[in-house]
Amino acid sequence: MFAVIFYMCGIIFSLNRFPFKELWMSAHRLKFQAFGWIIVMIAAEFSKGYNNAHRETDIEIV
Repeated sequence: MFAVIFYMCGIIFSLNRFPFKELWMSAHRLKFQAFGWIIVMIAAEFSKGYNNAHRETDIEIV
């Protein structure tokens, strides 16, 4: 899951090295802002489930 996110971030940062800076910034404002919010929401849900799973295992161990 996080490997996919880091891979996408690597693609985005590699795109940023190309000279079409104005095109990149406009696309960044429009598309990647919503895309980033989707990634943040997915990561938040994933970490929430991960913490709940670990809480259950801690209770079972204790």
